Amino acid sequence: MKVQLMNTIILLLLSINKIAYAADMESYSLGKAILRLVFYITMTILVIVIAILGTRFLAKSGKRFITSKYMRIIDSLSIGTNLRVLAVQVKDYIYILAITNNAIEVLDKIPQEDFLDIESFEDHLSAYRDSYSRYNDFFNRIQRDMKRVLDRSSKVIDKEEGNDEKDS
Repeated sequence: MKVQLMNTIILLLLSINKIAYAADMESYSLGKAILRLVFYITMTILVIVIAILGTRFLAKSGKRFITSKYMRIIDSLSIGTNLRVLAVQVKDYIYILAITNNAIEVLDKIPQEDFLDIESFEDHLSAYRDSYSRYNDFFNRIQRDMKRVLDRSSKVIDKEEGNDEKDS
């Protein structure tokens, strides 16, 4: 019975649409309302700007704590949820590391001179193109032959349609 009474009271309180303010209505004016609105908007913008500047400052100052004098992370690649491959420079060598949740394993140790001796993309592309040029010639020949056969069949169909139109 008490639960039903409480539910009824809560339902009635929620259904009442009148809202009461504990403010003096005599001192209320449109000018003060506009000034309050401008003040609140200014404060909101100020808080957002401080948050952005604070985040930038923390990011810049955080790099100082992360960087090392003797090691530098060159590249990082995440493979899956718990596997990461890192390229770390230590003195004159580049270490390729595999990092999981349970272990760190050295995959390779490369001298820095060999690691930085990378060919350009254009060189790789031209080598790829040259190695498959004979296949391209073969496929071009097949494509040319297929086009010739299809053109011939199209001409035959066109002649038949022309003859049908003349008969009509």
